[in-house]
Amino acid sequence: MAAAALSNNERLFVQGGVAANMRADARARSDYRAFAVELGPVSSANGSSRLHLDGTDVLVAIKAEIAQVDPALPGLGRVNFSVECSSSASPAFERRGGDQLAAEISQTLRRLCSPRSLNLEKLHIVEQTAWLLAVDVLVLECAGGNLIDAIAMAVKAALSVTRVPEVEITGNGETIPFDFELVDDPHKFRSLDVTRFPTVVTLTRIGRHHVIDASADEEQCGTGRTVVAVTEKGDIAFAHKGGAGALHVSELADVLQQARGCAGELRAALDRAIEASSSGMATD
Repeated sequence: MAAAALSNNERLFVQGGVAANMRADARARSDYRAFAVELGPVSSANGSSRLHLDGTDVLVAIKAEIAQVDPALPGLGRVNFSVECSSSASPAFERRGGDQLAAEISQTLRRLCSPRSLNLEKLHIVEQTAWLLAVDVLVLECAGGNLIDAIAMAVKAALSVTRVPEVEITGNGETIPFDFELVDDPHKFRSLDVTRFPTVVTLTRIGRHHVIDASADEEQCGTGRTVVAVTEKGDIAFAHKGGAGALHVSELADVLQQARGCAGELRAALDRAIEASSSGMATD
């Protein structure tokens, strides 16, 4: 998603590096770039994070609101997503390009935040009332590529530090109707367990190979991408095809195995970054 289109010679250079397993930045096809995580950049939010991945910069802010329980998921809280891919972040987002990508990312995030991945029962208050987490994702810059993975990591980081106010329930639901009030103590709150939150790995097809963590130049040379979500146990939570081009069924097993192979290392790296940033917050 670079600002300027690559020349034919530049494309050949990128494609040749991928074929030789020596990419332009000296990475192998399955190598991830270093990234940095900042926790709590939005003081007015219940949880927030900012993630930098080369030239890709993503901000996530989460606000907790009281809402009605989803009838299809009784006894659970809800998580809603709003993703903004503005044209100021990348020329590729102009016209409907940003809207289409935002819709794809929102769908991916909804699948990540299922009851199997998050303890959404912690967000239930009483009867048909629960906390709704409104997750706002703002793409500040996308010059580094690999936006979907960056957003997924930033959302996990923000959820890990989200503090939902504790409530006190009154009444018994029979002779006295249930009611509740917020506990006026900032040290009493509910939090979510993100240990089961899947790791997202996007593989971009370039020539006959797939690369992990594609740069913006590599994305220009790609002929399609496969987004794979891997659980903490190494199982495939889900996978979907994005972008142009087709993925032959004979390639699917190799793509999933490649995603599994790097998901554990990526999960560990993100957890270390979250822990390091959390320690910094605690000492501020």
